[in-house]
Amino acid sequence: MKINYRNIAEFPKKIGENLVYHNKNSSFNQILEILPPYLITFENSIPKNEYVQFLNITPIKSSEIILEYKFLNGIKIPMHSHNMIEIIFILSGNMKQYIEDKEYNYSIGDCCIINKNIRHQEHFSTDFCALFIDISEDFYYKIIQNDCSFKSNRSKYLNKRKIYKLIEKDNLKTDWSKRIFFYYKPINKEDIKIKVIPILDSIMLETIKKEPGYLMVVLGLFTRFFSLLDNEDIYKFEQYELNLSSHEKIFSEVSHLLESTKGKISRKELEEKINYNSEYINRVVKKFSGMTLLNYTKIFILAEARYLLENTDINILEIVEKLGFKNRNYFNKVFKDKYGISPSEMRTSKCMNETSEDYVSLEYRYEVALNESNFSWEKLIKYPDK
Repeated sequence: MKINYRNIAEFPKKIGENLVYHNKNSSFNQILEILPPYLITFENSIPKNEYVQFLNITPIKSSEIILEYKFLNGIKIPMHSHNMIEIIFILSGNMKQYIEDKEYNYSIGDCCIINKNIRHQEHFSTDFCALFIDISEDFYYKIIQNDCSFKSNRSKYLNKRKIYKLIEKDNLKTDWSKRIFFYYKPINKEDIKIKVIPILDSIMLETIKKEPGYLMVVLGLFTRFFSLLDNEDIYKFEQYELNLSSHEKIFSEVSHLLESTKGKISRKELEEKINYNSEYINRVVKKFSGMTLLNYTKIFILAEARYLLENTDINILEIVEKLGFKNRNYFNKVFKDKYGISPSEMRTSKCMNETSEDYVSLEYRYEVALNESNFSWEKLIKYPDK
């Protein structure tokens, strides 16, 4: 299955049996629900073509999905969180990511493991290839149960890994004051190429081919991958816990209320919902966004305007009235200030621009890679002759 989109905002609400987007139009936090036991997403960022390509692989039969985006304005995915734990592994290049309000930069061999409910955002402003592996709680428990050894008396015991801390009872709560992620920095990049990446290639290939017994093989490969992450000769390990202050919680609550109402909420209503006066709320919003509460509210109203322009046939004057703008000229000005083009241009812009001459679709390369021996992720980024 191959799908082309102009920009990430047009990502459908549901992609096959793999992904469901909740709060899809949110600029503060989209929530992704991953439906299969695990989901592997190969991402290839090509800024010179303004393209980013996705290959989704799951254990569900015939579930491979290829997505190719031509970005209209900027190259970034919206801020989002998951109902699963996510592993990010950089195969090549350099990738920039925001976790909550902090910027992190990754290079070849870096691995980041993010717990559920942590907001994060990837930027496709550099050349990179990466694997994003999302794993359900149930499948994690199966990995742990499979990660065992035997004592001399033949009794079985479970091995302990740093990553298994993520599924301890306290960390499974949906309390955002408990947000943990792990960062693994490679010590020896040659070990990454020889020992780590071949395991990831094997996980991808086993999942694609789905031969008898492949799930047991995949479970074993994940435990081997986690054991390499724990190897202090290969990786340096760091743990980060993101605790929200009282001001951060207020700002998050304000943002969620503005999202759910599409910006159509009065100061008095905010005061009643949050139990703080509007002047205090305004100071908190200014601290975290650099904007007044009024200007911050406009972000959510304009996001709704963009959605209506791209996804409905409501005429622009109706949108102006519906969202409470003073007049069309003012709406045109603030919209263009935000998105770089006018509302009319947004509505009439083409779904896909022309590609460069040297562009080869990921769909074609995927088929070529599967037909060759020694499958590897590198074959997904080569540009073979058509």
